[in-house]
Amino acid sequence: NPAHVFDDPNSVIITEKMAKKLFEDQDPLGELITLNNELDFKVSGVIKEIPKNSSFRFDICIPFEVIEKMGFTIDRYGWNTYYVYTELAENVEYRDVNVKIKKYLEEKSRKQNEADGGDEYDSNIDLFLFPLEKIHLHSYRPDDRGAIQFIYIFSAIAVFIIVIACINFMNMSTARASKRAREISIRKSVGADRHNLIRQFLGESIIISILAMILALVLVMVLLPYFNLLVEKELIFNFRDVGFWALLLGVTLLIGVLAGSYPAFYLSAFNPVKAFRGGTRGKGNYSFRRALVVFQFVLSAGLIVSTLVVNRQLKFLYNNKLGMDLNEVITLTLRGNTHEKYEVLKNELLRNPNVIN
Repeated sequence: NPAHVFDDPNSVIITEKMAKKLFEDQDPLGELITLNNELDFKVSGVIKEIPKNSSFRFDICIPFEVIEKMGFTIDRYGWNTYYVYTELAENVEYRDVNVKIKKYLEEKSRKQNEADGGDEYDSNIDLFLFPLEKIHLHSYRPDDRGAIQFIYIFSAIAVFIIVIACINFMNMSTARASKRAREISIRKSVGADRHNLIRQFLGESIIISILAMILALVLVMVLLPYFNLLVEKELIFNFRDVGFWALLLGVTLLIGVLAGSYPAFYLSAFNPVKAFRGGTRGKGNYSFRRALVVFQFVLSAGLIVSTLVVNRQLKFLYNNKLGMDLNEVITLTLRGNTHEKYEVLKNELLRNPNVIN
C-alpha cells in the first residue's frame, strides 16, 4: 500500500534499477540495506524508473526523520540543506508569504545567534517559496532564467525555419501559376467563383502540410534515439497526451493556411480571358514575390551566421587553455566518517600505482 510504505521509520523505497543492482533477480521486499555501515533499512516498496526529464530523480528514498539518526539537527534556524514542499490555501499569493518568511527567519535567527553568544545577526541565508509547476524550466534565482531561455531560443529558430519554408512554398506555388492558369480559367468559365478556388487551394496547402507532419513524425520516431545518443540527453515525446496532438494538429493547420493563403488569393484572382492569352503576371505581385525571396534569404543568412558564431564560441570553450590539466583528474565526495580518516584514505590511494598525485 503506497500510503503505508513509511509506517516503519527504518523502511526504504528503491527503484527497479537499484533493486536489480542490489538484489539481482531476488525479491527485494523485506530485504535489508545498510547505509554507511551504520543504519539498516528494510525495503518496503519498489517503484518504476523515474523519467529522465523529471525534476525529481532518486534511486533510494528514506523517511526524513532518519536525518536525525545520522547526526544532523533539523530544528535549527539557518539549517537549509533540503527543499521543503508546502501547499498554500486558496487565494494566497506566494510572494506575500515570502515576505513573512523572511521577517520571521531574521527574527528567529537573530535570537538564536544572540543566545549562542554571537555578534549582531548577519546572514546571507534566504528562504522563500517558489511555484512547483515552474521549477522544471524556470529558475528561482532572479539573475538566472533557467532552462526556459533555451526553449525560447530553439522555438525562435523553429519559427524562422517554418517561415522560410512557408515563403518557399508561396514562391513555388506562384511561380507555377502559368501552368494552372488554364485550369483556373476553365473552372471560372463553368461557374466556379473565387471563393471556391480559394477553398480548393487552401485545401491543397493543408493536405501538403498534414503529409509533411506525418513524414516529420516518422522521422522523429526513427531518428530520436540516435539524436539522444549524440547530445547525451533523453528527449521524450508523450504520444498519449491529447494536448500534444491538439497542439500539433493546430500548428499544422495554421501553417497550411498561412503558407497557402497568398497563392490561393493570387491564383484565384486570375482573369479567365487574360489567362487563356498567357497573361498571368502582375507588376505588384512580382514585386511582392521578390520581397518574399529577399526576406527568405535574410532569415537564412541570419541562421547560418548565428550557427557559425555559436560553433566558434563552443570551440573556444572546449579548446581554451585553463592553466591546468583536467585530464585523468577525479573528484570524490567524502561521506559519513570518511573525513575523519582522510589521511588513511590518502595514503592508501597513493600506494596505488595508478594514482600519480
